[in-house]
Amino acid sequence: MDWNAMYKSKLVDIDEVLNLVKSNQTIVVGMTPAEPKLFLRNLHKVASRVNNVAVFTCLNTENYSFYLDDPLTGFETASWYFGQSTE
Repeated sequence: MDWNAMYKSKLVDIDEVLNLVKSNQTIVVGMTPAEPKLFLRNLHKVASRVNNVAVFTCLNTENYSFYLDDPLTGFETASWYFGQSTE
């Protein structure tokens, strides 16, 4: 199998990724250029079915609903850098 076919075989839909998020998990994401924007933009969609999910981020390039919208109590934001949006 060539690398392009292998890469395509590993791609999954965002909903499949969100279904992997469970209560009491810790999620650590890449920072700045490696930030998984699509995942973080959609993470708030699972708030109604999870509790106590810690999400570690650093130098966010966007403001994300999972920590801005109230009362999304399923998430705890833990960041290595607290800027205006993550205070």
